[in-house]
Amino acid sequence: MTRDIFLVHHDPVFLSDFQEKLNHNGTRITPLETEEALSKIVDCPESVVVIDVENGWDRAMRTLETLRNEGTLFYAILSSTALLERTMPQIDAASEQLALKGAPQRRNRRKSDRMGEPNFAELLEKRLAGFVKKIKASDGNNLYDLLIQEVEKPLIKLALQETGGNQVQASQLLGMHRNTLRKKMKELKIPSAKKALR
Repeated sequence: MTRDIFLVHHDPVFLSDFQEKLNHNGTRITPLETEEALSKIVDCPESVVVIDVENGWDRAMRTLETLRNEGTLFYAILSSTALLERTMPQIDAASEQLALKGAPQRRNRRKSDRMGEPNFAELLEKRLAGFVKKIKASDGNNLYDLLIQEVEKPLIKLALQETGGNQVQASQLLGMHRNTLRKKMKELKIPSAKKALR
């Protein structure tokens, strides 16, 4: 299984480190000096494109947009050097999974996925329908706040489990400030100890 990762980065030390850590098991790392050189990915569909955005990303975005409009299938990761360094194992794992699964399929978010299973919005809508009927039948009100509370607690717990209890990483995953996460954990009585998350 050959995996193609195209890397647009200008630091030779980082390029060497990236290649050393990810250039294995059939992975082919192709360093590119300019965003314009991304046109090479046309010959390698279903590839992963990693772009360092510290020196600006306008050109890279324009190039990727052109390639997308031409129908080239690829996965793009645009990030800072610091984050790329920290997430090399995840980039490696993601590219391996993508190589196993094949190219992304364009689909309407309201349609079922490739495996015939409903997408998240459809599943949520089906589950909520019964919940809304029960609340209405019991003359309940304040449905929105009640639902948010019911969804928020398991979502935060899952984010904490996914990050091994690391609140900084969990807050980034959730897209909220870590102080907001701590406040919500306190309100929802979610223990902060890593052991309690199991």
